[in-house]
Amino acid sequence: MFGWQYFDTGGSAVEKFHPATLVAIGVLLAMATAYGNPLTGLIEIAKRHEALLPYLAANGFMIVYAAIILKLPVTIFIEVFVGAAIIFVVFANQNERLAHRLALLVHALLMTNALLGFYEVIANTRLTPFVINGEDLSLDEPRATALLGHPLANAMLMGTYVVMMAQGGARDLPRWLRPVVFLIALASLIPFGGRAATAATMVCLAYLAGQRLMNILRGDTFDTRSVIVGIAAVPLAGVALLAALDLGAFDTLTNRLFDDDGSAGTRIEMFALFRYLSTYDLVFGPDPNMLMTWVRIHGLEYGIESFIVAFVLNYGLLATALFFPTFGLFLYHMKQRLRPGAGLVIACMLAVALTSISLSAKSPALSIFVMTLTILMRKTQRSGDLR
Repeated sequence: MFGWQYFDTGGSAVEKFHPATLVAIGVLLAMATAYGNPLTGLIEIAKRHEALLPYLAANGFMIVYAAIILKLPVTIFIEVFVGAAIIFVVFANQNERLAHRLALLVHALLMTNALLGFYEVIANTRLTPFVINGEDLSLDEPRATALLGHPLANAMLMGTYVVMMAQGGARDLPRWLRPVVFLIALASLIPFGGRAATAATMVCLAYLAGQRLMNILRGDTFDTRSVIVGIAAVPLAGVALLAALDLGAFDTLTNRLFDDDGSAGTRIEMFALFRYLSTYDLVFGPDPNMLMTWVRIHGLEYGIESFIVAFVLNYGLLATALFFPTFGLFLYHMKQRLRPGAGLVIACMLAVALTSISLSAKSPALSIFVMTLTILMRKTQRSGDLR
């Protein structure tokens, strides 16, 4: 609407970054000025997050390698990976009062996103056009786009949000509202049509339910009222599911299960690109122009449906092998600073991301996930215990 050239060619260098990334950088610098000298402040912040330094160094290497050796755009590393680290640092050190208010805001935004998804499918309209490579695909896309503009990004965020709430991420909400928000978020996976997100979310919920059941069998206490409510909810949920199925509420998801519009074929076809690579190309990365030619020949212009495969094809095995272990360190550091259970949420996100272009394309999705996880799964000091 405002002509911000984020994905398209042209525009200034600033426009290649999401406005929120620029705001986050500004907030980080403002935090650093609290120490007087901004440079001293950044050093102090770095000391609190020393585990991020290898990750930031690896991003620096990838920026230089992509720009000088491969002649590829570098904004993906600043926007997606460094941007996510900045978001984590900004939100990981908030006082509890502000963090509580931020959590309520996050819940409100995600509920708005979920309800928009339902509205878009029912009204057959789209708030955000579904645009890939400058082409508007909204007319041929039955899935909702809501606030994030991409069905799979929405599905990944809402699926991980559900797993967060199942592990205490809804504790800022009133007790009576938590199950309502949980069910709305879970149901929103249907209009977003994310098969991998739905499967990963259900596997995580089944794992948590099985874990809880085993703990109860070992003698853990449990809330009798919750059991009674659960038993009463089962038949009601069954009736609601049958009614929704009869009304066609599941059509968006079931249509993707039985007709994926060539998505599965795309995931198989991407491996055919490797047969064009020499040993040198495989290790150090191929010529970008040649790779794009092969991508067009195989009809993969809309993206290589696996961020790991896309990284190997774009940057080579060597750079990929150097970068992703440090990305794992970043995720581990984040897990250590958050509530128990954050690791399962991160695993759910990675499982979904592995099935799409996700982290290998410029997008604010990772930063949004990091922000949501950092705020909702934060450790809080209560009665001397970290809960």
